[in-house]
Amino acid sequence: MLEVKNLEKTYPQPGVDIQVLRGLNLSMQPGEVVAIIGQSGAGKSTLLSMLAGLDTPTKGEVVIAGQHIENMKESDLARFRAKNLGIVFQQFHLISTLTAVENVSLALEIAGDPAAHTQAVAALERVGLKDRLHHFPSKLSGGECQRVAIARAFVGKPSLLLADEPSGNLDSATGKSVMQILFDNAKSQNTTMLLVTHSHDLAKRCQQIFRLQNGILVKVQADDLA
Repeated sequence: MLEVKNLEKTYPQPGVDIQVLRGLNLSMQPGEVVAIIGQSGAGKSTLLSMLAGLDTPTKGEVVIAGQHIENMKESDLARFRAKNLGIVFQQFHLISTLTAVENVSLALEIAGDPAAHTQAVAALERVGLKDRLHHFPSKLSGGECQRVAIARAFVGKPSLLLADEPSGNLDSATGKSVMQILFDNAKSQNTTMLLVTHSHDLAKRCQQIFRLQNGILVKVQADDLA
């Protein structure tokens, strides 16, 4: 489902280039859930941006569902992303002028799906927001906003879901509830999921754990995490 080969990312700076990723490799099978941990600034979000096609690697290959995305034209990449990828951010990134159901249905409507509204309602019901369909983000709690974001990420039945610290802005109890919804949705849809997290407890729930350090991924055993 995902194959990353010798991925490098260098940011040119006056006098010195900053290399964030240094020949990184990763392979994920369909339905697999993998965690990436690491210190702040290690390059975890940079890696997810490469995988989502939101940034271009300096070198290397990113293959998703058999398709190389690192050199795709932007128009082709946008269509591929809409069809194959779901993304959950720490900051929610909901459109403030749209209701919950409108936020979830938007991508499907753009793609011309005649069942966009029906699917959005069903997705929100799955994350426990049946009574919040027509609320704007400003009228929702942080946990509810993240559940809307999860519904939006899963509504198109993506092949690969990328989650970047999805519980990072939530209190402990709300974060646990939201993450349970995330894992449940991934399991029910057999979605391949890559989770970037600071939480060792969340990482232990995944089938593989990697630490991003010195620009590469190092396999970690769950028993070695505190």
